[in-house]
This record gives sequence, C-alpha cells and structure tokens, in this order.
Amino acid sequence: MFLGDGMGITTNTAARIFKGQKLGMNGEEGYLSWERFPNVALMKVSVCLSFCLFLFFSHGFKIA
Repeated sequence: MFLGDGMGITTNTAARIFKGQKLGMNGEEGYLSWERFPNVALMKVSVCLSFCLFLFFSHGFKIA
C-alpha cells in the first residue's frame, strides 16, 4: 500500500506538469510512476494529524 500525505488531485497534476516540463515535454503528457499502478484509489479523509491516519491504516485502530 502506498499512502501519500497531502497528495490531492491538484498536487498530482502540478507534479505531473512539472515533471513533463523537466523532461522537455509540454507538461501534461508526462505521468507519475504511481499513475501506472494496476490499481489506484483516491480517498478523502478528515483527520487532524496525518500520523493518526497512518496508525489507523497500518495497525487497524484509531487514536484520539
């Protein structure tokens, strides 16, 4: 499982364009490595601390 903190659609799009421009393309033709994974999901959660969310995903319990 690959969990990215603060990696919304806007951030991914900006990173893809920047990477494409660094490779000499117009920008949006490029892709990020995880966009080629066989299964990808986006999830929006509201957690005050990203570490608490990591513990929930990795250990299966939630802390306050």
